[in-house]
Amino acid sequence: MAFEAISGKINDRLAELSQRERIMLAIGGVAVIIMICFMSSFILSKKVEMAKTRTVAKSKQLSELMALQSTYAKRELSGRQLQNKLKANKTRLISHLETAAKNAGVEIGNMTPHDSNPDSDGIVETSVTIKLQRLSITRLQEFLMRVESGTQGLVFIKSLNVTKRFDDKTLLDVELAISTYKIS
Repeated sequence: MAFEAISGKINDRLAELSQRERIMLAIGGVAVIIMICFMSSFILSKKVEMAKTRTVAKSKQLSELMALQSTYAKRELSGRQLQNKLKANKTRLISHLETAAKNAGVEIGNMTPHDSNPDSDGIVETSVTIKLQRLSITRLQEFLMRVESGTQGLVFIKSLNVTKRFDDKTLLDVELAISTYKIS
């Protein structure tokens, strides 16, 4: 009933308006409807644009996550392979160094072994400090190559201190720290 009363009042008011006022009212109504449609489409296009931006960002994050997952899997495999190599490491560092020196024609002057306690992963470092005197550069190179070869990459030269001799500038005095690792 209330709707019929309001509708009747609106019809009475429209009947009182002149033809010119009715045209202006119709144009105004059409303009309001067009404005409402324009604003609605603008708001919807902004929301669609925001959704596309979020989708692109999420896709980028997903691809980064997949790349990280792949990198993690490769590193985990590499870590397991290294761990297996360390478990299988039977290198006796002093005998390996003596053999490398003999094959390179180098005489070891002083050899001091050092053992460490296992770390949290059970890895034990065995190292030896070696002093070599009166070496030519080619003998030193040959010795270093023999030290690091044939051990599956498990013997490392940690430090190398080379000094020229004052009595013969073509010869060198060398101090090396060489290490190997294994899992106890």
